[in-house]
Amino acid sequence: MKRQLKNLLFRCGLDVRRAGKRRTPHLPEFLESRGIETVLDVGANTGQFGRGLRRAGYRGRIVSFEPIKDVFATLKGVADRDGNWEVHNYALGSALSVRTMRISQDTVFSSLLEQTPAAQEFDPRARVLRQESVEIKRLDDVLPSFHGGRVFLKIDAQGFERAILDGAAASLGQILGIQAELPLLHLYRGVWSLPDALEYLRQRDFVLSQVQPTNYDTKDWVSMVELDCIFRRMDPRDRIQDVA
Repeated sequence: MKRQLKNLLFRCGLDVRRAGKRRTPHLPEFLESRGIETVLDVGANTGQFGRGLRRAGYRGRIVSFEPIKDVFATLKGVADRDGNWEVHNYALGSALSVRTMRISQDTVFSSLLEQTPAAQEFDPRARVLRQESVEIKRLDDVLPSFHGGRVFLKIDAQGFERAILDGAAASLGQILGIQAELPLLHLYRGVWSLPDALEYLRQRDFVLSQVQPTNYDTKDWVSMVELDCIFRRMDPRDRIQDVA
């Protein structure tokens, strides 16, 4: 009876919970728990992630990276109205270079990597319309110029996540948390698997803290395609488990 009443109230727009019960934590709670002062937004597109942070109440510094020129122009307009949001028109990777970006109809699918057939099966707007040369830098080389306080790193780079982390080997010691979009179904060639990513970050003293589905398979709507995974720094409990 209680469950039926709760479901009825929920359909009416009321979420009834036991007094004092914590709600499910998400990214805003993670940032607050770590006292994050600077969020690095790698693969910013037009600023969707940053705007979401502001709506959630985060008022700290945002530093965004977006390499596609016309997308960056839109992002800059958003950031300029914020007052505490810095933007950079280049990509991050494992080495200083210039590479070809494949720009999709919906620019959120644009990538430095070649698509698999699954990409356009998942969403026809992933179709590549043009290419653009983009500059790539290492986070290790640029972090000192804007590093400040307690740092969180978000990466949404359409399969390029590992290269970005490879270029951040020295920086990871200054970072308190990482969010990375990781694949279950591979939309891009040469990307790592979810187990590979978990082990890679564990070797660098980060363990999984939160998981949020980002999308589901259009051909199998009960199956996830990609996950936003939030990682925290290891603590003594994690090291005990390794020994055990």
